[in-house]
Amino acid sequence: MPLKISKKARRLFPLKIRLIIYILFFLGAFSYYLRYQTIEIPFIDSVKNQYCKLQLPKTQPFLRGELKQFTTSKTDVDDFYRNLGKIVEKPKFNQYQKFFNQVKDSSPESFYVIREFSKKQPEEFELGINNWTTKLNNESAAILVHEFTHSAQYPCFLEKTSCKRYSDFEVVPYVPYSSEKDINGFNYEDNNFSEKTAYWISGKAYTVDFKESELFAFEDIPEKLPTLTPMDVRDNEEGAYASQDMSLILGEINAYTKSSRIIREMNCSQITKRLDRYFYAQNLARQLLHLGQYIEYASKNYPTTYSYIIQNKAIAFMTLRLEALAREELGIVLTNASTKDKINHETSPEGIRFNLDLFDKKKAVMDKFYSDSGVIQLKDKLLSPEELKNNNINLSETAIN
Repeated sequence: MPLKISKKARRLFPLKIRLIIYILFFLGAFSYYLRYQTIEIPFIDSVKNQYCKLQLPKTQPFLRGELKQFTTSKTDVDDFYRNLGKIVEKPKFNQYQKFFNQVKDSSPESFYVIREFSKKQPEEFELGINNWTTKLNNESAAILVHEFTHSAQYPCFLEKTSCKRYSDFEVVPYVPYSSEKDINGFNYEDNNFSEKTAYWISGKAYTVDFKESELFAFEDIPEKLPTLTPMDVRDNEEGAYASQDMSLILGEINAYTKSSRIIREMNCSQITKRLDRYFYAQNLARQLLHLGQYIEYASKNYPTTYSYIIQNKAIAFMTLRLEALAREELGIVLTNASTKDKINHETSPEGIRFNLDLFDKKKAVMDKFYSDSGVIQLKDKLLSPEELKNNNINLSETAIN
């Protein structure tokens, strides 16, 4: 006997189904939005989220006794906003001021890098503000700090002279690297970049003699690196770092270490994309892998390059310390990683571990490099500037203030 359904039931049943469908659709869409989209709350003080630790771990300095306290005086702040006011139009200025006040409070190092760069290279500062602050969020601060840190590699930055650019250059975010121009558009030859490079670490720039003529480009290595995440695939396919030599790989390791640390600090006062949390850390792990592959290939196929980098103890020591600082940062990121972050993301904890594990497999290569150059005994040691000189390591220092 067929089941009889009343007219009332027939009227209500489709409505309930529709309501359930509507509710499920809304919940699904909202969940997707929370998971993949940026929720920008850039001007709320002391917002704490699930990714923030009440006590951020202290990181080791590059040299003993040289961990800078990034204090900012009222004069520093006033000067910075005076420079910013020359760039940002009045209707938007208050919004920018609130944003950079939050950067100052949540990540003092970020504000220090940005304000010091604004004083030393005002033209480049204007380009950075105009092109990398279309959205005022954690990502904006990290990009500014990352790119401004790179700029210290050029002698013109330390000499406080305007760095020469190509006349037709226009800054565009994420421009693939080229051997003639970098993302900042600097002309290598005109800026004497082929003889030496500096690394902006904490409050100083440490200059290393790096003769470009003695190095080879990463693109000369025929073997492609293994991939796991979309970022790894893009790294291989687009060749964004293909033309970089060892000096620039070290520059990336330094800049990504700093950017990853800044993202952690900024996450304590902003809600940001889940993907942003690992973008810089995974790129850092990938650059360590680039470094290991570069040194391995040099030791087997470029004897003159390998001989050059082991005879220059400053190069070897800079590599040793930047690797140690990068490993420390990645360890902190992975310790605080969320188990909810899955591999199908652009970047992820699994992507970091994947690249770091591949780099670890080159430990024998790295140890041989450190041994051949005479710095392996300095591994896991924190030296003072005086001890550097005693070990015949010539790093010239320039205070950035």
